[in-house]
Amino acid sequence: MSKPAIRFIHSGSFHLECPVRGLADVPEHLRAVLLDAPYEAAQRVVDAALAEEVDFLLLSGELVECAAAGPRGPLFLVEQFQRLRQRDVPVYWATGRVDSADRWPAGIALPDNVHVFPPRPASLVFETEGRPVAELIGASYDRRRALRPAMFRPAEPALYSIAITSQSLEAESLADQRIYYWALGGRQNRGTVDDTSACAHWPGSPQGRHPTETGAHGCTLVELSGSGNPRLRYLPTDVLRWRREKLRLTPDVTIDRLQQQMRDRIAQLSAAAAHCTIVHWHVSGQGPMVHQLRRTALSEELLGWLRNEFGGGQRRVWSSDITVDAQAPVVDEADGQDTLLGEFLRTIHDHAAHVEGGPRWDPLPIDNEAAAAACKAAGWSDSDGRRRIIADAAALGADLLGAPHFEIREGQDG
Repeated sequence: MSKPAIRFIHSGSFHLECPVRGLADVPEHLRAVLLDAPYEAAQRVVDAALAEEVDFLLLSGELVECAAAGPRGPLFLVEQFQRLRQRDVPVYWATGRVDSADRWPAGIALPDNVHVFPPRPASLVFETEGRPVAELIGASYDRRRALRPAMFRPAEPALYSIAITSQSLEAESLADQRIYYWALGGRQNRGTVDDTSACAHWPGSPQGRHPTETGAHGCTLVELSGSGNPRLRYLPTDVLRWRREKLRLTPDVTIDRLQQQMRDRIAQLSAAAAHCTIVHWHVSGQGPMVHQLRRTALSEELLGWLRNEFGGGQRRVWSSDITVDAQAPVVDEADGQDTLLGEFLRTIHDHAAHVEGGPRWDPLPIDNEAAAAACKAAGWSDSDGRRRIIADAAALGADLLGAPHFEIREGQDG
């Protein structure tokens, strides 16, 4: 007899204790969004479980560090678990490093639909309509010993076998354990092991909390049917999304054209997103505009224009900062000029041609630890670091000795 299909949601890494961070300037109208984003994203996971009418919810750890979150964190989780209990949806939870069972407040009881796995792998059987369908083999984080895939051997071969842990395991041996689905945790970004016959998946965090956690975040809907491979479907849950928008400028770009490029990008983001978007602009290329943008004044003016034009209202596209690629080439035609700028660039190019070594790169005498630390931090001792220093010096010199001036024009959003 074939196995009936089952559907469940796999999530984890809520980290309710960690607010959104990494913004130097937080506007008043986004403060509540930033503070509540981890909670609202976690609630959307439960919303998705109820909307999809799943059989159960798998949570692979790192939900909340209670000591850091205060009472709000565990009380919020209990409230969400109660919502699932009202619909008879079990929760299977393999706790992680920050949310281990011994850190859960003694005065806050978990609902009876929540099953927390012990540190050593243990099995639970999920039944539907009184019939056993799946064996869940789970293990919470164990600070005393590492987990191995061989510990997750199923005892009921006639059932779907699902392994759940908050830790990553060695991918090479996952396929040998007769597990239909490996529910892994401990990563902020979504990912799937592709080099084994087993399906091993990290759902990532439902909410990116730092500029480095770019792109979409959510949870994973999993369907097991017969003897086929699990089918995975991404469900977005993030309240705000980090974006890194790259603009490469040509020498003929003017400030008006640059503003129009940014306006067009923001229009695309606004039309496609139901969430707040935080954009980091990365500008590269060559020409007067690139050099002028390296000047703090123009970048700050452009950033202010972006925030005033698009940072409020219904668009909710907030520009966090603008950086300019230090590796962008200096204006080549200035190299041949009989000017102070030309002499400077010829000297820079001469140093760049000998970046791999030579007497000119002998270290300067250093007579104190602070200076030695500064040289090390700057990367002076290796060729990659020296290339970066040369590029920074070339950009600064070009700005100070010859870059033209541009002005930001305020305009209506087209």
